[in-house]
Amino acid sequence: MFAAVLLTGCAGAADPGAGGSTAVAATPSATRPPASETPAPAPAVTVDSLVVRSEGIDLGRTDGSSETYGYFDDTQTTIDALTVAFGSDPVVEDVVPERETGPGTTYTWPGVVITDPDTEGNAPFESEYWIAVTAASLNNVDLQTVDGIQVGDSAPALEAAYPDGATRISVGGGPERLDVNVDTVGLPARDSVEAGELTFSVWLIAPDPSGELNEFRAPSPNFEN
Repeated sequence: MFAAVLLTGCAGAADPGAGGSTAVAATPSATRPPASETPAPAPAVTVDSLVVRSEGIDLGRTDGSSETYGYFDDTQTTIDALTVAFGSDPVVEDVVPERETGPGTTYTWPGVVITDPDTEGNAPFESEYWIAVTAASLNNVDLQTVDGIQVGDSAPALEAAYPDGATRISVGGGPERLDVNVDTVGLPARDSVEAGELTFSVWLIAPDPSGELNEFRAPSPNFEN
């Protein structure tokens, strides 16, 4: 028994390679770089304001830029620009818009009408077209004239703010109407008329002087062609 004990005691350490498994240190997996984020696309630049002046129409964009379309420029160019700005095509009609202007073509969006007379324009006295606005906005485009004036503004306030351009008139013995001319610009001399006496302006119309502005037009001449 002693010998057996000795033999047992002399047994060497087990060979880790003989039938045993060898522990392998875990290798950390390579860290993946974060996925690059795709930048959000820049918001599309759109028209957000239309300002009617006596000399032209300004279209303002969301990036702060603007473009002007004059009343002696090509009518179709202006129509195309407004079609893009409003996001819809106008209704086109051949009509007789005003007794004094004769026949022409109207391009109508809700609240905005461009009238293109059949006669050719003759700068600087006879425009290629004129615009009438009867709404404060259209498809997220603010519609205004100078000084931020919009349809729906107080007629008494406009009369007080522009006393030199305000006139109350009664047509055919009917109720008084308030007309206010703003943004007046003088034109060159014509025939026997001195420079500055003939003018273009923006014409504000309030059917009830105690009510609200319901329309403005431009260019509005103070003379007949």
